[in-house]
Parts: sequence; C-alpha cells; structure tokens
Amino acid sequence: MNIPYLENTTVGIDVSEKTLKWVEANKFGNNISVKSSGTLSYDSSEGSLKRALEEMKGFIKADVFKIAVSSSNILLSVLTEDIPFFDSEEERFDWVEKRVHEIEADQDKPVHILSQVYEIDEDYARCIFQIADQKKIQRLETVFREAGLGVHFVYSGCLEGAYTQIKEPDFTDGLSFVLMPEADRSYLSCYSNGMLSNFFILDAGFNEHPERLIKDAESIAQTESLSLNKEETIPLISVPEYHKKFFLEGGKEESVEFINPRISKNANLENEYVTALGLCIKSFYEGLDRFDFIAGSEKANSLVRFYKKACIKVAVLLFVPLLIIMLLSYSVHSYLDYELREINQITEKVADKLELVREKRVHLVSTYDDFNQVKNLIEQRVHSARIFEVINKSVSSNIWLTSMDVKKSREGYSLVLVGEANSSEAVTAMMRKLEQNNAISSVQLISSAAINDRSRGNTEEQTGALGYELRATFKS
Repeated sequence: MNIPYLENTTVGIDVSEKTLKWVEANKFGNNISVKSSGTLSYDSSEGSLKRALEEMKGFIKADVFKIAVSSSNILLSVLTEDIPFFDSEEERFDWVEKRVHEIEADQDKPVHILSQVYEIDEDYARCIFQIADQKKIQRLETVFREAGLGVHFVYSGCLEGAYTQIKEPDFTDGLSFVLMPEADRSYLSCYSNGMLSNFFILDAGFNEHPERLIKDAESIAQTESLSLNKEETIPLISVPEYHKKFFLEGGKEESVEFINPRISKNANLENEYVTALGLCIKSFYEGLDRFDFIAGSEKANSLVRFYKKACIKVAVLLFVPLLIIMLLSYSVHSYLDYELREINQITEKVADKLELVREKRVHLVSTYDDFNQVKNLIEQRVHSARIFEVINKSVSSNIWLTSMDVKKSREGYSLVLVGEANSSEAVTAMMRKLEQNNAISSVQLISSAAINDRSRGNTEEQTGALGYELRATFKS
C-alpha cells in the first residue's frame, strides 16, 4: 500500500500499434521500485484499446497514481534550429514563439508544437521543436478518459527510454547517444551531461540493414560532438537490449552498446519495458525536458481526481492515529488543568505573603528615612556647635561678624564669613587663627574694602572701618 504525498507512483503506458506495455513505478525519496508491469494486445481500434486499459487497471497495485502515456505515432516531425544572438531573454523568447507560429502555419493539419532551448555556450544556443498530431493526442486522451483513467503526461515515447540510465555516470557525465529503432524510422536523442541537447528522426529502421542505421547514427554523433565542442572520444551508440537480435543478425552488435532499465530495483523487469519505465522516471523528474503534450486543463483535472482519492486514503490511514492523539491530548489537558489549579492556589498564597512583605518593606523604608533625618539633624547640630566654637576662638574684640553661610562640601563644610573690622591687621590676625586651628583645612580672603560713612549722607568720607569676606573649609 502506498502512502499518499510521501510516495509518488506513476503508471507509464507505452502504446504502440497493437500492444500496450505498462510499468507501475514508485518513487520514495530517491529510491525507485517497480510494483507491476505487463503487456496487453489489442486490434488497433479505440474500443479494443479501451478494453485493454480497463483490463490493465486490474493489475495496478496502487490506488493513487498518475498516468504517463506515450505513442510514437503522434510525433510528426522534429526541427532543430540555431537561435540568433539576442541581448535579452525576452527577445529570444519572442523569436521562439514566432518560429512556433510559423511552423504551425506550414502544417496541413492541427498540430501541437513544443520547444526546448539548449544553451551550448554564452553566445550559442539551439531550439528543438517537436511537432505532434493534435487530433491523435485528443483521441488518445479521450480513450483513457472513457476507461476511467485521467492522463497526467503525454509523451512521444521516442526519447524517454534513455532516462532509465539517469543514475549511470556514463549518462550524466559527458556525451550520450540513444537510438530507438522502429519499423520504418528511428529516433536518435543526444544528451550532454544528462540533458537533452538534440533530437533526430532517421529514415532507416528495421526495414533497413543495421549497417546503414549505425552509419547514419555515427555520422550524426560525430557532427553533434563537434558542434558542442566536445573533445572526448565519441561513445558507442546506446540501443535498448530488446533490439539486440536485429543487430546480431546484421553483424553490428559490436558497434552499439545495449542498455537495460537498470534503475529499477526489480531485477525481473524485462528489457522491452525500457520506454514505459522511462516515462515514469521522466514524470518523477519533470525538469528533464519540456516535451509533454498534455493540455494544462487536462493535467489539472487529473490532479483533482487523484488527489481526492489520496485524501480518502489519508483519512483512513490517519483515523486511528488521530483518535489516539486526541485521547492523549485529552489526558494531557486534564492533567495540566489539575496541575494548573494547584499552581493557582499556591500562587495566591505566595501573593498574600508578598503583599505582607511589601507592606513591611514600606514601613521599614519609612522608619529608615526618619532615622536618617534625625541622624542628619544630630550631625548638623554637632558640627554647628564645633563651627561656632572655632569661629568664637578666632574673633577678637576689634573684629565682628555680620553673617555666616555654611554649606556641606566634599571636603567637609564650606564657611563664608562676612563682617567688619577696625583694620586690615585684625582681618589678617583672624585668618591666621583660623589656619592654626586643626579643624580648618584652608582659609581664603574673598574681598576686603573700607566702609563709607553713609549715616551722615557723605558717601565719599570713610569711617576707618574695613568690610571683609572670608571663605574657610571646616573638616567634617
């Protein structure tokens, strides 16, 4: 049973003129395995093909999958053209679109044209055009739809077989040439480092001798190697091993290399399913090339149908795990709810205690502030008494104070003394007494001047008294 969205299953169906070959491949991570494969015959009519498809559905193991179908008879022709040099990608895109319209106008029937640009170097690029029969594509899609199968990819089947070698170093490093012969024509695809670089339709097929087919393929390979500026030795032309008998009978088996669908884990997958498996691999790695002829609306519709099936499968697969998760979630929720109630009760008790602590802290802070105020008052009174004692000892009978300003400073207390004296000698004597006192660290005369006799209205006559202003620093 496949797990939707984690596993990716594609049923590759290679529709030829009278046979239908399918491979059911599953991709999980980087691993690809084959779940089923088979071949059914039909009589070339659409009704017979529909019955074969309905029979094939009974062999498919996955219930969610995509359909990738190929039919080489939808491919009408292939063109490869060098792209002129343009300065911008927009100009190149316009040129490709213009060529698509021109090629379409040259056709005598409705066609579906796809293009792919291959960069050879910074200045040189080429464009590969595949022209397919639009009516044949639509009829193929209709038959599948009537059989209850939504088509997600439509390929030509002419180059997809090479992608079974995608994990081989010889394919992803350097040049590779893969030849897919049919009755009246053959398809030669060229790959550079695993990417499609060119594609050719050869006129020779099984109806011709293998020597001509190999000669034409080798000539093209030589030319392609030169155009890509590849100096390494041209590798042997690769051919699916189920064509080995054709080359053995022609004696040209040594001129080619036979390839098998080696990417599959299923060792029992027969060589004839190389194209069907290549369809699956191309669907897993959608960027390999751009040649998918399905209409965008059809692709979207097939996705809707398959994703609805996937949703049903997901619901069935996840019902029991989701039920267990719901029960576990309920149990965890109940336990957490009980624990939360306990925590809330403890939190309320802690909050009450914290409120009591906060109140006590406020009271303590208030008490501490009151203590500091009382302490400051006591310190101020103590220092004030000492300051007055020092000043009293320094003031003599011929000098007196009119004001004193006391300020707290970094060194102690800054005293500014303002007063009057009978003479400058009295001021000098006072300053000397202050300097000699151990409680005073410095004494500075700010100003001194004679006092005028203002009481008699004579501003010019001096009284003999002297006004002074001192600054002293009292140590704390």
